[in-house]
Amino acid sequence: MSQRNPMNDRYKGDGPSGSTKKSTSNAKPKQKAASTIYTPAPMSKEDKRKAQRAKEKEQRREMEKVMAAAGDPLNAEYQKYRRLWWAGLIGAIVFTALSWGMRVWFPDAVVPSVIFLLLAYAAIIAAFVLDLKKVRPMRLEHQNRVMSMSKKEKERLVQEAEKKQLDAIEAKKAEKAAKAAKKEDK
Repeated sequence: MSQRNPMNDRYKGDGPSGSTKKSTSNAKPKQKAASTIYTPAPMSKEDKRKAQRAKEKEQRREMEKVMAAAGDPLNAEYQKYRRLWWAGLIGAIVFTALSWGMRVWFPDAVVPSVIFLLLAYAAIIAAFVLDLKKVRPMRLEHQNRVMSMSKKEKERLVQEAEKKQLDAIEAKKAEKAAKAAKKEDK
């Protein structure tokens, strides 16, 4: 240990030599404070994102369950517009493929290729407008109706839908059993 202050009396002369202060390391506890208590490490950003995604996914599932219990997103009109929307998208893909095919197989047929490409654009624009003007407002109106319901109403709807599903399953089982009984009778 180094000498702290040479002017100090304990370091002067032939007299009795002094002693330095004892180290405080011996006075420290042998175990760290609260070393037996487990504290989980803080969540990393990625873990927080995963937890948030899982929570959102669970909320979406719950909402889908309630919306399905509230009935199809609307009615036959909604389904009709939805089919038209899909037809527009598929038509756009088909017309685009035909346009490319015309360019590859018949390089001289530029006009039909351009016509098919214009038809593809028209189909995709029509599908977009149909979705924007008809399908989306119907879907949003249905979502708003479901969101405005109380929690008890939502739970009641889900229970009724589950009961209908169970009844349908039991009816199918009974129908199969009746068919099997008819076969045995023959």
